[in-house]
Amino acid sequence: MGLSRERIVAAAVALADRDSMAELSMRRIAAALNVATMSLYRHVPSRDDLVIDMIDAALGELRVPPRYRGDWRADLERCARSLWEVFQRHPWLAPSMSMTRPQPAPNALRFGEWMMGALHPTGLTVTDRMLVQLLLFGFVRGVASNLEPEAEAVRDTGLTDEEWLETQSRAFERFATQHPAPHYEQLFRLDSDFEFDLGVLFEFGLARFLDGIGVWISSRR
Repeated sequence: MGLSRERIVAAAVALADRDSMAELSMRRIAAALNVATMSLYRHVPSRDDLVIDMIDAALGELRVPPRYRGDWRADLERCARSLWEVFQRHPWLAPSMSMTRPQPAPNALRFGEWMMGALHPTGLTVTDRMLVQLLLFGFVRGVASNLEPEAEAVRDTGLTDEEWLETQSRAFERFATQHPAPHYEQLFRLDSDFEFDLGVLFEFGLARFLDGIGVWISSRR
């Protein structure tokens, strides 16, 4: 099979998924494809161009429904969950995307357009619809930006989050003794069901975000 832009992007995505974006280089991509490094530049002008193609390829996995349900909240929730799933499959993706300098990725445009369409029945102005979809994207991206550092920590230590916390229990106890914090003591010492889990944070935050937007939309009407 000949070298192509698609093969280069697929190899880059696979390497970033496995080893993180920080470990990605044109040399490593070339090695994975068993080609000379300079041959990549005949298909991908620069690393920045490659990253945009990687973002677009990953976002191409988003499951955008063929039609709306007519319930803006249900439609936005589906969008958010689909985006969260893609970020989980590609932990490098969220930190690679910009809020204020958006990369020209066609699949990002497709996704944003679908979300704005979901909000059309609310009667919000196009500016307000844009702000809502940006804030929702920003929330999901913000939580997902922790996925890659967490995965790197697991690789570096060989410990899951729960196992690492167990190894730190005595250090945390000493810290709590030196810095009294009754609310945290209540949270962690009185049989609380709290856990440091990004999935829990995503679920809680998404529900509260949609609750707030619902109140705001009702007040505008």
